[in-house]
Amino acid sequence: MPNSINKRRILVVGPGANSKGGITAVIRNYGRSSFWTEFGCVHFSSTRDGYRVGKLGYAIWRFFLFLWTILVSRPTAISLHTSHGSSFARKFCYLCAARMVGIPVVLHVHPAAFRDYYNSGSARRRWFVRLAGQLSDRIVFLSTTQLDAF
Repeated sequence: MPNSINKRRILVVGPGANSKGGITAVIRNYGRSSFWTEFGCVHFSSTRDGYRVGKLGYAIWRFFLFLWTILVSRPTAISLHTSHGSSFARKFCYLCAARMVGIPVVLHVHPAAFRDYYNSGSARRRWFVRLAGQLSDRIVFLSTTQLDAF
């Protein structure tokens, strides 16, 4: 394996490894692939299961840790796994921070109903979703159905 591959580090941002849900399952499956180790992927938990106040405190702490992490370790790229609602709001903050320091971002959109989230939202929500798409270097949808909806 060439040295350039060994120096790559991809920060994969999503729910904690013990969280319930589809995003965790997808990241867990990625972690079992040869790609994960070959490209130096590192999981970074942005949220966890629990009560609302605990989750909020954890999310805030993790965002500040994320800022420190990207400034100090300078990953090659960041893979943001998002859903709708608060997940999207959190990942939008991560996206902006990464772009401010010039780190490329791949936005992974998970829910099948993300188009409904976009369509049913206010003009402000739709603007933020479009901006997230513009700020992302790549967008990954987990199915062709989702891709075709956009």
